[in-house]
Amino acid sequence: MKKIVYFTVLAIVLVLNIIYAMMILNGKHGWDAEIYCNAVKMEQNGLNPYLGNQGSEQLTWNYLPVYLMFFKTVCISPLNFTATYPIIYFVALVGCVLLWLPGRDWLLAFTLGSCSFMSFVWNLQTGNIGVLELLLLSIAFLGLSRKKWGLASFLIGLMASFKLLTILYLPLIFLAPIGKKSSLKAFALGLIGFILPVALSFAFYPNLAPWFPRQLLGLIPGQHSPILESGNSGNPALVYLIAQLFSVGEYFTYVLLVTVILALFFTLAGIILWRRIIVHMEPSQRFYFAYGLAFLAVTLLFPRMKPYSFILVTPSLFWLARMEGYKERTVILVFSALLPIVILLASPWLPNLRLVTLLMEYNLAISLLLTTLVVIVIRWKSPTLPRTDAARYTL
Repeated sequence: MKKIVYFTVLAIVLVLNIIYAMMILNGKHGWDAEIYCNAVKMEQNGLNPYLGNQGSEQLTWNYLPVYLMFFKTVCISPLNFTATYPIIYFVALVGCVLLWLPGRDWLLAFTLGSCSFMSFVWNLQTGNIGVLELLLLSIAFLGLSRKKWGLASFLIGLMASFKLLTILYLPLIFLAPIGKKSSLKAFALGLIGFILPVALSFAFYPNLAPWFPRQLLGLIPGQHSPILESGNSGNPALVYLIAQLFSVGEYFTYVLLVTVILALFFTLAGIILWRRIIVHMEPSQRFYFAYGLAFLAVTLLFPRMKPYSFILVTPSLFWLARMEGYKERTVILVFSALLPIVILLASPWLPNLRLVTLLMEYNLAISLLLTTLVVIVIRWKSPTLPRTDAARYTL
């Protein structure tokens, strides 16, 4: 019966996400993909892609200029990135899932990768490079599973050069069972991966590179800046939800305050969980559980978390889910993949109340928080991993 319920939930999640993906692809989509290709055109025409008021181009570039090289290869024919990116992203997603070494759990891996927190659908809708970041992260997770700690850290650092806050994933390498000296070496390689694109940007694009920190810090008048964003459905970060619930102030005060308090709370909770759960696991299992859970916790701390960026938690979520039996996997699927899309589809019929509005705006953060708590509760009740075939752990 547990197995039937599990596969039924899998089927419902996949069907709902496929239907919603078809709906959004029939409407306006791909605006981020247009930004990338418009930036290439502007740079080739001698214009500054960080400025939206030059010429006729209004969409602005907000990544390191060295990554213009990549988009120069995909934005021109025959690839025509703005038209074909959904196909490219789907193929990339399949590649990511295979890199997780799912074995017989391939359906669980694909469902989590394509449906968790609706993040893949958000990448399809916007055309954001979140799926390409996931590809780098998935190779890093393969490195972790093969004990290639330096390579994994380097790739995580490289990925963080796209979305700078993700550099906070890098210190998690100290959870690896390799000793302090080896961890420091791996961490240093991660920093090299993070700094390398910056150095290449200044080497190959000396005129454009200084504009990246200006854009990042909001020093370009009238242009978008990540640090000036507030919390809403376009940035459903948990720290903003908490701040709005308690009405504790404006941006630079409440984001910093809530983030610090939440980080301290997570640290204390982590110590408790280590003593209550992780020490009871087999040594070969401790790292995967601790790393996967810490990855979710760090993501919850981000003050800027776009809907398409939630896709980055899917490899760690798969690591955690595949440890469990069918019943536990079903619960994880319900909170991570079914709940977000049900709330979205039900939103037109929900009452116009403040708490309901917050639920809809911060749907993804709430789902991630609940999923993290579910994983903790499951292991709290039974610290040692089950020995069932459905819950085998083969990384």
